[in-house]
Amino acid sequence: MARYGLGIIFFGLSFFGVFFFIFAAEAVGVFVPNDPAVIERGAVFIKIFALTFGIVGLQQVANGVFRGAGNTLLAMMVAIVTLWVFRFPLAYILSHHTRLDELGIWWAFSLSNIAAGIISLLIYQRKDWVRRQVGKS
Repeated sequence: MARYGLGIIFFGLSFFGVFFFIFAAEAVGVFVPNDPAVIERGAVFIKIFALTFGIVGLQQVANGVFRGAGNTLLAMMVAIVTLWVFRFPLAYILSHHTRLDELGIWWAFSLSNIAAGIISLLIYQRKDWVRRQVGKS
């Protein structure tokens, strides 16, 4: 059942990610209709982030499965590792030591989401998290 949920969420959110990638400026314009500079910058962020929607969904569903199986520590560790080991250092490096500037922070969001999705999916596929937690009293 979880595998079915992973497929639905991945393809469903990937579809919306492509939609928001294509209509990024229009999506931002709904919230700030009279500020072209904000619309332009917001659209860049959405385009960087939107194509990872499906992967974010994979991570959320996999971590929900871990939590549902009673392995809340594993879900927490995935979140901590992807934020503190990937996202924050990568955001600093990309924004301070490359020409990306603030775009480096936005790219760090997407890249760390990809890392979180891959890590969560690999852990899910190993299935040892089931033996360790399910059935424990």
